[in-house]
Amino acid sequence: METLLDKKQVAELLTISVKTLDLWIILQKAPKPVRIGRLVRFKQSEVAAFINQLSSEGN
Repeated sequence: METLLDKKQVAELLTISVKTLDLWIILQKAPKPVRIGRLVRFKQSEVAAFINQLSSEGN
């Protein structure tokens, strides 16, 4: 089973605030969240791929 990260953990990895992450989710600019009831989680592999994509776009 894959590791799931919460919003705070993802925001820390991206060095953004949780509010910014919430906005990115609405704008579909963040990794796709996994909803478990009311909980919002992110697959660790998708977050890593998102960070790699951001890094490659910056070059």
